[in-house]
Amino acid sequence: MLLPFYESITTDHDFAQILNANMQEVERYREDYMERVTEGKRKPDDSFLTALIFVYKIEPEDDCPFMDAMWHFYLQSIEENNELKTQMWNKAEECFPELRGCMVTLSEDENGQLVGQKYYPPLKLVK
Repeated sequence: MLLPFYESITTDHDFAQILNANMQEVERYREDYMERVTEGKRKPDDSFLTALIFVYKIEPEDDCPFMDAMWHFYLQSIEENNELKTQMWNKAEECFPELRGCMVTLSEDENGQLVGQKYYPPLKLVK
C-alpha cells in the first residue's frame, strides 16, 4: 500500500505542512505515539499520519480535508466490500451487545448485496 511508503520518506515537518499544523504539536504527538508503540498500546505498523488525523485531531476543526477524504474512503470500502461490511457488523455486535435492540441485521437481497434491516429483539411476556 502507498501510505507506509509515504510515511517512510516523510518527515514530521512535512506532516505539519500538509496538515496545516503546528510543528511542535506534531513532534509532541510523535513522542506520545512512539511511547504508546513501546508500551504495546499501538502496533508498530500503525500509521502515524492516520493517528495524527483521527487520534490527535491535528487538522483545524473548520478545515479537515484529510479526515474527510479518509472517512469517504473507509465508508466507500465498507459499502463495496461485503466481507468487510460483515466483519464490521459482527465486531459492532461483539463490542456493543447492549445496543442490539437499536441495531440492524444483515441479509442478502436478490442481487447478492448485503442489506441492513432493523433488528427486533425477541418479544418477552411482561406481567
